[in-house]
Amino acid sequence: MSPDKIFLRQWTVSLLEAAMADLALEMERIGKMQLFAILRPLLELDGEHGQQEKDAQAAGMSYSAFRVALTRLRRRFGVIIREKVADTLDNPTGEEIDAELRELRHALE
Repeated sequence: MSPDKIFLRQWTVSLLEAAMADLALEMERIGKMQLFAILRPLLELDGEHGQQEKDAQAAGMSYSAFRVALTRLRRRFGVIIREKVADTLDNPTGEEIDAELRELRHALE
């Protein structure tokens, strides 16, 4: 792997970790850290339906409410990532942010 690829990969991981930390702070501010702890592992993976039902029970939620909470958390995580990427660009447009996100996804492959 080239030094540029290594740097980009490390930068991408750092950006994702910072976005996750921001999301955790938001969840803590609204008093939902227990739910965040359950949902966090599912941000990247869907997981098995049966496991999500167990997670919903652990969170004291119906399965459908759990799925809604997971969808909202994923959406918010995506927004935070976009904001972090935008912060690294001069006068970012939506297209520039999308291009940068594609490059970051490619760096993780």
